[in-house]
Amino acid sequence: MSVLEDGFRCDGKEYRSLSALATEICGNSANGFLWFGLTPRPAPKPKQEKPTKGKGKPAATKDVTREPAPAPESATA
Repeated sequence: MSVLEDGFRCDGKEYRSLSALATEICGNSANGFLWFGLTPRPAPKPKQEKPTKGKGKPAATKDVTREPAPAPESATA
C-alpha cells in the first residue's frame, strides 16, 4: 500500500480514502481508521438487563407432576 497526496494505492488500484480501501477489502461498509487500527476501537458497553413488564407478580406455573404410565399387559397366546 502506498500513500498518495490525494489518497492511497493498493495492488495497483487507487482509493480516495482509507474507508474506501477498507470497504473494498472486507466487502462491507467500513471505517478505514478503525479497520486499519489507526484509531482505538471503543470498549463495548455492558448490556443492561431490561426491567420485567407486568404487574409485579411472577406468572403462575402449572403443576406438571404426572403419574407413571401403567405397565403393559403381557401378551399370552
